[in-house]
Amino acid sequence: MMAYLSNLLPILLSGIQLTLIVYVATLLLSIPLGFLGALLTQSKIKGLTRIIDVFTWIIRGTPLLLQLYFVFYGLPILFQITIRDKRLLFAILTFTINYAAYFIEIFKGGFASIDPGQWDVSLMLELSRWTTLKSVIIPQVFANTIYVIGNEAITLVKDTALLATVALPDLLMVSKEALSRDARVDALVFSSVFYLLFTLIVVVSVKSLSQKWKVEV
Repeated sequence: MMAYLSNLLPILLSGIQLTLIVYVATLLLSIPLGFLGALLTQSKIKGLTRIIDVFTWIIRGTPLLLQLYFVFYGLPILFQITIRDKRLLFAILTFTINYAAYFIEIFKGGFASIDPGQWDVSLMLELSRWTTLKSVIIPQVFANTIYVIGNEAITLVKDTALLATVALPDLLMVSKEALSRDARVDALVFSSVFYLLFTLIVVVSVKSLSQKWKVEV
């Protein structure tokens, strides 16, 4: 088994690389976008809030797999474009839009958990709205949502396997190809161990952050 895996390792590592690229890029883009969207819903502009609510309803109400199919196979038909050379970019954009919608709702819940009285106290202390938001509200929003954010980060680990459905050579796809070609399950076992370890790293990281912010999870 070890000799077989050592020969297969370069292909498996290339799959891991693509999986990690999509994973990291999605989190780095979707969390800030989700927070910005949630922050905009706290404004007095009702039309803007409704637009964001409709966006989250559509994205959260349809499967990520369907969204990937629409982007990869629907858009080229609708707009007569080719995305063959930009498949990774479009995959990252699709994942980012999907997860941003979920993070918007998560951060909205974080804002809702803040006692409105804190705004009144900040006003009494003559703190500006921006100072209150930056120094008082936002840290609590992240502290109150870190566990839910962590759950989404774990879900994303598994969702990256959907890349195989749109012919992107992630870890699952190269493992499946090895299975079909060699009639051996070694690559699938390797992939399972990788996903489990990856999830463990995310769990440990979330617990570390929650302890740093003194949040019980």
